[in-house]
Amino acid sequence: MDDLISSGFSKVFAIQALREEGAEVQEMFVFIDRTPDGLAAFEAEQQIKVHYLVSAKEILARASKSD
Repeated sequence: MDDLISSGFSKVFAIQALREEGAEVQEMFVFIDRTPDGLAAFEAEQQIKVHYLVSAKEILARASKSD
């Protein structure tokens, strides 16, 4: 679990460290998805499913509607 994901760079280190210790990391949760192009490439590369509460794009869309 983490607050957000943007490039996924810091998540890779955490995933690798857990796997090196024998953990089976298949899923992770973040509150905000800030990835510019979505999570598909990261998920495929890391062989992990990322769940998120809301995307940055959704936040911006809702904020612009409330003006």
